[in-house]
Amino acid sequence: MHKIHDYGYKYLFSHAGFVRQLMENFVPLAFVKDLDFNRMEKINASFIRKNFKNKESDVIWKVHYQNKEIYLYILLEFQSTVDHWMALRMLSYIIDLYEDLIKKSDLKKHKRTLKLPIVFPIMIYNGKNVWNAKTEIRDLIEISQKDMVKYIPSFEYFTVLINQFSKRSLYRLNNLLSGVFLVESISSDTEFKEHMQKIIDLLKKELDPQLKEGFINWIKRLEELGKRELEIPIQKIIKNQKEGTKMFKDFIEKVEERGIKKGLQQGVQQGVQQGMQQGLQQGMQQERNQVAYKLFNLGLDPDLIQKATGLSSEEIERYRKKNKK
Repeated sequence: MHKIHDYGYKYLFSHAGFVRQLMENFVPLAFVKDLDFNRMEKINASFIRKNFKNKESDVIWKVHYQNKEIYLYILLEFQSTVDHWMALRMLSYIIDLYEDLIKKSDLKKHKRTLKLPIVFPIMIYNGKNVWNAKTEIRDLIEISQKDMVKYIPSFEYFTVLINQFSKRSLYRLNNLLSGVFLVESISSDTEFKEHMQKIIDLLKKELDPQLKEGFINWIKRLEELGKRELEIPIQKIIKNQKEGTKMFKDFIEKVEERGIKKGLQQGVQQGVQQGMQQGLQQGMQQERNQVAYKLFNLGLDPDLIQKATGLSSEEIERYRKKNKK
């Protein structure tokens, strides 16, 4: 089951916009402000480990940083237990990436002048247990002599621990990725309904249609997992202003039947009114057009038809020309 969830997150972070929101809002380090998110390239890499087991990489992006290229390695950790050896595991992934870069470039030919690029390792953990694994590999190695310290490798990975963010802090961030983490932090359907309006607002606020689509597909994967049996179709709420009055009416009826809080009804009320008004105007226009068409066929004077239907002189003229034909 966790693999399906893993794939859902991989899909999310295959969008540059979600990676940008991750770095800018969940990585409070100075170098982030110098990353050029307008020039990002997703790296499709698959590494063959020395034990000949194929390991599909997690999500890797190449980003420009101060006129150089660095790599963001995003590891998605959705196991039920905390991995004590994560620092070693993450280091092995970074080494795999470096070896792959060497094989695919001319670094071997110029090894005296060229250096490997920086790789920034990020682990995103969504489990309920407190993440207490060491992030520095030196803390996993027993050091008995001080004069041996310099021979111990130094490596540390950065953690984004979803269960450490309060709902209030996620609300303040006010972006779609914080909405993803908000859903992850919710433990019941009742609680989910309480935060539904915020999720709707975040979806409406997001300007990038690809990020909206990514979020909706991620929600669908949660439904497939049985983690969230959603009673309200979020993807329809996004499109409701274009889909006419009937869907609004059906939606409100379902909301009332299931006893969802009045706050949600108020949150969609404005959109409902807009949709109903638009549908009413379209219906009235169609009715006037039909009446005008019949009156022209009966041979009535165009001025009388205009007064009777309220159509503009331009519309009346178009009907008059059609009638001549």
